Amino acid sequence: MMLSIRYRFMSPPAALDQAIEDLLLPLGEHCRLDEVEVVVEQLEEDSPPFRARVSVAVPGPDVTVEVADHTPENACRRAVSEIDRRLRGRVENRLRQRPRNRKHPQNFRIGRRSR
Repeated sequence: MMLSIRYRFMSPPAALDQAIEDLLLPLGEHCRLDEVEVVVEQLEEDSPPFRARVSVAVPGPDVTVEVADHTPENACRRAVSEIDRRLRGRVENRLRQRPRNRKHPQNFRIGRRSR
């Protein structure tokens, strides 16, 4: 997993990098993570002032979430939990769509039998 963390319009808090890594590591249990990009920005005009955007490159369509909150830590935590929820949903949908109790194709007869 390639991890890229960027900060815009703010100085990066020392402990936030490690906290983001700790939040992202359990996501690899659901599927393969090729690349993760995290952008944390502070917008003075907006309320709540901190926004976190997390983009995850996975097999299939990529997942991107953008969340605003009053602290950068909470914004990152909420964004990663939403990514986690979406990835779990993908796995559950894939398992739900898996065919169950079907007979093997060699057990089906094709065409008419001659007498």
